[in-house]
Amino acid sequence: IVDAVVSVDIAVVVVMLGSAVTVAKGTINPN
Repeated sequence: IVDAVVSVDIAVVVVMLGSAVTVAKGTINPN
């Protein structure tokens, strides 16, 4: 159970980082 929770937490972090990178790229290069 603990391993599953950790996996979910990691997945959430990865998604958040991906979204942050996408927003950052959009801000630096709108086109």
